[in-house]
Parts: sequence; structure tokens; C-alpha cells
Amino acid sequence: MSNWTDDALGRIGKAHELRIAPLRIDGGLRKPTTIWVVRMADELYVRSWHGPTGSWFRAAKHRGEGRINAGGVEEDVAFVVVEDDGMNGAMDEAYCRGAVTFPGRRTKAIFLALVSQLLPIDRRGN
Repeated sequence: MSNWTDDALGRIGKAHELRIAPLRIDGGLRKPTTIWVVRMADELYVRSWHGPTGSWFRAAKHRGEGRINAGGVEEDVAFVVVEDDGMNGAMDEAYCRGAVTFPGRRTKAIFLALVSQLLPIDRRGN
């Protein structure tokens, strides 16, 4: 079951890109990186263009939390690495569908990365 609201999912999914800022070791946020985002059903997924060696991906995997901003939605999120060939295939298809509206310069490389699922964090304790 997704913790995302329908409004947030819709707005982020339509944005196609988001700014992602994993937490630094000192608890502050890293400088945001703009990346593609894919909505699948009621969840959001991202991949690193540079695969597991990408700096934001390494930080997200290490710290497990950060913040995203897309479509007017800003959320604290948890990063969950998804190592599933089926999910990677689904992401490939989603990126190819989006490639019509995005420059082809990133399309080939982006398929090489691991997938991270984004889960919202409710810091209000609800």
C-alpha cells in the first residue's frame, strides 16, 4: 500500500523529472540533482544515469533518506534499492515511452542503473 497521496503521485508523475537531495552524513541535504522519475501504479521510482557509482545514488543508498521536489511537491523520502530484473525492464519501457519528449542523449545510459523506490516519510508522527 502506497503512502503517497493521489495528488502528490499525479503531480510528481506528470513532472517526469525531479530534484533529489539525499542526506549528507552530517544530516544536512546534499545539493539537489535533477533526474527522471517514473510513476508505476501507486509508487515512484528513479534510477541513476551513472548506475550505482553515481554520487547521489551512493549517498541515497548509504543514508537511506533525503528530499525530493517535483511538480510543486516537496517531500522527505526514504530510498529503497530495488534489484529486480522485471522492475528494470518495466523502467526501460517507461523511459522509452518518455524518450519522445526528452533528449536522446541520456536514454542509452540510464538503462544501466539500479532502481530506487521513493517512499514518503511522515515526520509529523501520523
